[in-house]
Amino acid sequence: MQNIKKLLIIIGLATMATPGYTQTDSDKATKEISSKITLPTRKEVGERELNGIYTFTVELDGTLSNIAVKDSAGFGIDKQVVEQLSAQKNWKVMVFEGKPKRISYSLPIKFRLPKKQEK
Repeated sequence: MQNIKKLLIIIGLATMATPGYTQTDSDKATKEISSKITLPTRKEVGERELNGIYTFTVELDGTLSNIAVKDSAGFGIDKQVVEQLSAQKNWKVMVFEGKPKRISYSLPIKFRLPKKQEK
């Protein structure tokens, strides 16, 4: 039971500290994903930014499974994010007490919308 509590504390800390690329740079993950997405313009949406939260599990081979939209950004963005996450294969696996473990993550992404459509 104590090992489970220890694991949950570590997972909680890891999730708070690194909501993206497990034990690497979360900014890199969100930039890589969002750079490949077609965004609506500010005029179309009436906002400067949209936010989405996406959950997934990092498998032992570094691929992602159980990808889901927790908080929708809307405007067709979620489908694109799920497609990008499904193609990701470079996530680091969490190691706990010397053994690789599957871990679930929540990835918040803030989309800054362009003033006009990029060509």
